[in-house]
Amino acid sequence: MAVKIQNELIGRVTVGEEEVVFTLRQPTNKELNKFLADRYEVGKKNKMRDHSLDARIGFFDLLLIKIENLVGSDDKPITPDQKDLIPLTWKAGVVFQLFEDQDISVEN
Repeated sequence: MAVKIQNELIGRVTVGEEEVVFTLRQPTNKELNKFLADRYEVGKKNKMRDHSLDARIGFFDLLLIKIENLVGSDDKPITPDQKDLIPLTWKAGVVFQLFEDQDISVEN
């Protein structure tokens, strides 16, 4: 069976025994390249500055299209329009999981 390219990516965050599911759209090549470039900056005297947390959070906000199993303090479901309510560490973790922590193997 062939591998099918998906238009959506699924990221999960486990909280206790519950799982929050985030659906992100596939980024364009331009968006992905910008995200990867924005993570680190080489400054004066070749010192590396780490902007990866901010880059991951911005990338998550850009791509988020659906949230499942997450409610606010009023017990109403959190929607993508309310993404500011999502903990920043969750956003960064989902982006890291989906775009930076992947093993890819190729056989010749």
